[in-house]
Amino acid sequence: MHRLVVVIACATLLASAPRRAGAQVRGDFNGDGFDDLAVGAPFEDIVKGGLTMTDAGVVNVFYGSASGLNGVPQQTLSQDTAGVAGLPADADRFGDALAVGHFNDDEFADLAVGVPGETVNAEVGAGAVHIFFGSASGLTGAGSQFFNQDVAGIASDGAEASDAFGRSLAVGNFNGDDFDDLAIGVPSEDVGAVAIAGAVHALLGSAAGLSIVGDQFWTEDVIGADPSESGDAMGGSLASGDFDGDGFDDLAIGSAGENVGAVSRAGAVGVLFGTSIGLDALGNVLLTQAGAITDTAESNDFFGSTLAAGDFNGDDFSDLAIGVPLENLNGLTDCGAVNVLFGSSTGLVTAGQQFLSQGGLVDGVQEASDRFGSSLLAVRVNDDARDDLIVGVIGEDSGAGAMNVFLGGASGLNQFRFQAAKVLGGVHAGDGFASALAAGDFNGDGKVDIAIGVAKDDVAITSPPSTVQDAGSVTVILNPRTVQFLRQNESKNDVEAGDGFGDALGARP
Repeated sequence: MHRLVVVIACATLLASAPRRAGAQVRGDFNGDGFDDLAVGAPFEDIVKGGLTMTDAGVVNVFYGSASGLNGVPQQTLSQDTAGVAGLPADADRFGDALAVGHFNDDEFADLAVGVPGETVNAEVGAGAVHIFFGSASGLTGAGSQFFNQDVAGIASDGAEASDAFGRSLAVGNFNGDDFDDLAIGVPSEDVGAVAIAGAVHALLGSAAGLSIVGDQFWTEDVIGADPSESGDAMGGSLASGDFDGDGFDDLAIGSAGENVGAVSRAGAVGVLFGTSIGLDALGNVLLTQAGAITDTAESNDFFGSTLAAGDFNGDDFSDLAIGVPLENLNGLTDCGAVNVLFGSSTGLVTAGQQFLSQGGLVDGVQEASDRFGSSLLAVRVNDDARDDLIVGVIGEDSGAGAMNVFLGGASGLNQFRFQAAKVLGGVHAGDGFASALAAGDFNGDGKVDIAIGVAKDDVAITSPPSTVQDAGSVTVILNPRTVQFLRQNESKNDVEAGDGFGDALGARP
């Protein structure tokens, strides 16, 4: 294990993001005024009754305080937590996806946890989602909700093996009421005889939490922009934002395996627009790199593998960043890129669009297998009225990983010389720095802090002295330049090889 040091090329980075006076702390699970952080360890083994459930998965929760986050978790959630439906089992991958919302609109934030490997009525890998509600004592299993495609009232053809329900999650307010709603990706859903076509559910919030009443089930056949095709993997990525400024959140849906004409796996992104009754296919759009979007659709680009929505130019319309981490540029394979489209009264438009990659004013150079755009986070990191974009480069330096920050401006994102990377103790191949990204005000100073997953970090333990391979860690940059290092609890023997701690992060500034 080696501690992480962040190299920052500008002292004003992460300056502040003032919270509106009296506003609800959106990522605060226990209502104490500090945002909190959930960290998925989806490959954690759970021992119960003398049996070991391999890759059952857990979520560790770190609660905020005036000094930031504690170095070890204060709470661990799993399917072995009291009051939680289901049981831990091999390959469940509890915590593979996380999302923070206010689904019942009380004063506490809630946590959605994806379990894409869950077996449902003997269907292995059908997938499930748990909802943990916040309380004065933090997240609790009591009263938690459990959804899968065999739950009565869920609109689908039922749970099927390898559907991976819950592989991706996104929170938005699609119908404009007082409650957050949840979009759930099912990227391996078969649509009729079409294998791995993919689908998305949208559950609406209510005073009692998420409701199956009015559950929406979207496939490419239902939307009508393009037919469902084998391997499309619709719903592999999700992002919500109000792209047309009408007061209802819209949903961007990645179909990274989409064939574009005769070009296999070029990738596409569909957009559904919010209305007073939820998402609607009317006016939906399908975005690809064939046509007006910068670059061309190429085989195995997987355009739309990652998504993030934010107002980068400060015009009150949400904009969309689209990751293309396997983009080939200048003869280099999989160096990666990000397309940025801006919102307007008519939705996302190609006018003024941006195409981001490494090189030029951006720290780092284009290299094969960098996978620039492998993770994305839209968050306001400085004092202006525009969101900024953090781009993960998980393949940088032989998989050690890095991240770049692009600051928002009147004309969009500025190529800003900023890069964070592991430097103390040397850069280690395969660590996966920036495998996941999240933000919150963890020390309550009104400024945004950034959490960075390092899911394959090797972690040193003291008893017995050894280095645990790929256990995973999380780096937290507290404003302005304080760095915290998070890991699982060694005293409870939680640090194990291959846990993937930091593979998913849940927070909300």
